[in-house]
Amino acid sequence: MDKQLRLCAAQIVFESELSDAAKLQLLNFIQIEATDAQVKALILDGRIVNLDEQAEEIVNDRFDLLEFDPLTVYAGMLAAMTAMFGAAIAANIYNVYKTYMSKAGRACAGRSGEDRQRCIGDYKVKAKIAAYTSALSKCSKAKDPNKCQIKFKKKIEKLKGTFSK
Repeated sequence: MDKQLRLCAAQIVFESELSDAAKLQLLNFIQIEATDAQVKALILDGRIVNLDEQAEEIVNDRFDLLEFDPLTVYAGMLAAMTAMFGAAIAANIYNVYKTYMSKAGRACAGRSGEDRQRCIGDYKVKAKIAAYTSALSKCSKAKDPNKCQIKFKKKIEKLKGTFSK
């Protein structure tokens, strides 16, 4: 969560009306010195604060209530980047996000090239199989449980055949 928090805070700084020098100074603080609680406070309140232990607990509790969704944050970052630099750079940033920051990218950390692509592909297939298995368990509540089960079992079998060799 640490990197995601700092990326969120960087977006807030990026979109602010501060001077370039102030933005740079604040980004350096966020990257080097700020604690996670201070970064969360920046995201919540739009300002950097000095926090004691009790204040950190309060900030963490407030932040947990938000149900923080990094994909929403990254979508906002992409929109800002698109406006500034064009769609090509935004697409590049999104590809970097998919490759390195997504669950699949993190699960395949340490691999490179074709092996990494194969690992990411397998991870995504496993995630789909898990989703279909979950849906399969809910078929008993469907209008036609047998038809529902057959449908998801076929999808699962089809996906099982797509793993890389």
